[in-house]
Amino acid sequence: MLSGCPRSVGIRRACRPSAGRPTAAVDGETQWYSMVNERSSLGSTQAGMVGTVVRCWGGRAAEWVVVSDAVAVGLITSVSTLVAVGLTGVTSVWVSRGQLRHQAMVTALEHGEQRAARRREVRREVYVLFLARADEVYRRLDQRWADPPPQQPEAARQDQAYPALRRLDEAHNRVLLEGPAQVAEQAEFVVNSIGEEYREQRRVLRAYAGVEQGAAPLEPARHSAAVAARVRHRDEFTRTARQAIDDDHPAVS
Repeated sequence: MLSGCPRSVGIRRACRPSAGRPTAAVDGETQWYSMVNERSSLGSTQAGMVGTVVRCWGGRAAEWVVVSDAVAVGLITSVSTLVAVGLTGVTSVWVSRGQLRHQAMVTALEHGEQRAARRREVRREVYVLFLARADEVYRRLDQRWADPPPQQPEAARQDQAYPALRRLDEAHNRVLLEGPAQVAEQAEFVVNSIGEEYREQRRVLRAYAGVEQGAAPLEPARHSAAVAARVRHRDEFTRTARQAIDDDHPAVS
């Protein structure tokens, strides 16, 4: 029998000998254990006590510890509980991060849609104003084509069409600001077409000053070409503006 083996209340330890199987010293009696975790009934004063043999390491040699079933079950339960708590915590963190990412994505999409809706509304108002200002100029030009040319040519920037042209320029600036580029390009074509018609009309009025007939019948080819240019550029602007409004939606990533 080996001596010097540590002992404590409720636990019996046995030192591993240099040869042979592990032995345990319990109250002066030697107990033999053939394998780890072997259940054994300890005799003598510990008769009727059932324990579990577990191997531990410490000091200079390996030790075999006999632990009661209640303690072993408690240890196993504690470890299992800790593992379960850890797994639950990790799972909760993972689920929470997923929910936060999803909520952030939904919020970004909502904000993007709100911004896009507001941008579409502003652009629609700008485009409608531009078309209204163009129609105002067209009406002034139509009236000048229908009326007989004045006796004296009107000074530049003092005729009835010029204020309407200025308001059209202001509306054009808003289209340039709001965009997009393809709509701004078509708006430029409209403005240039109107400017060209205005200059052509002034040349006709100067040429036929004092004539009691309307300018359009005097120059039907020029008048027809001017009206055709109006329709072409106005329709192209309207088509491009409508497409820009319909296509203005937030990007989904």
